[in-house]
Amino acid sequence: MSDVRAVVQEIVEYVRGDDRFQTLTFDFKGCRVVYKARVGTKVDWGRADTAVKKEVEENTLPQKIWPASFPMAEWLAGEGGKEVEGKVVAELGSGVGLVGMVAALKADKVVMSDLAPASVALCSLSLELEGNESIKDKCKVTKLKWGTPSDHETALDLAQAPFNCVIGADVFYFRASLKAGLATASALLSKGGIFYCASAVRSDQMEDALHEVAPSDEWDLLEEPAKLVCSAEHEGQVHKDFEGVLLFRWMRK
Repeated sequence: MSDVRAVVQEIVEYVRGDDRFQTLTFDFKGCRVVYKARVGTKVDWGRADTAVKKEVEENTLPQKIWPASFPMAEWLAGEGGKEVEGKVVAELGSGVGLVGMVAALKADKVVMSDLAPASVALCSLSLELEGNESIKDKCKVTKLKWGTPSDHETALDLAQAPFNCVIGADVFYFRASLKAGLATASALLSKGGIFYCASAVRSDQMEDALHEVAPSDEWDLLEEPAKLVCSAEHEGQVHKDFEGVLLFRWMRK
């Protein structure tokens, strides 16, 4: 774990003054969150002189805001806030931390997680920049590889309580990742806990896979997936090639 912290800290210092990573603000219905994210696609191979820096330049995907993030953040800032109010929340695939930090406005505690060290670093930077002390106090960040019991235990230790809610925005792209992510959500959630999963509609195959999650031996579908509508301010962030964003609600049996 100390090695992970050292890598994360090196990445934090690497991107802190880099203008490719901007401090941005989410402001919706009186809910305001500050976060750090990569803007644009420029890669600086000349600076990638260590393995850690190379990781930042190569693995850029989790360093950006993905299409389902703004619709889910708006949902949590609005009517969805009551779904996480007073809950202990685990976020899978946190990216830059936007969705998890918005959840923390109402949740009792949020553990943000991601496999990518750059993502863990950006979540940490986002929390450092955030001016709301309540969000800072409620949020923890950890590296989590899906299907890894030791990482599950680390997340549970950070929460200091059972998780009764898991959230994720644009975390599933293939059936294999869906299986691993659901296994991790199941390991983290207490019985009766709910997994709120927002996903941009990318293909019929992936949408079919998401619809097939429940009912099953482990999950119940609470209601049919809802289409999340993004405000005009953020609708440009939902790629025009995607047919909207669906919110799935699965309850762990």
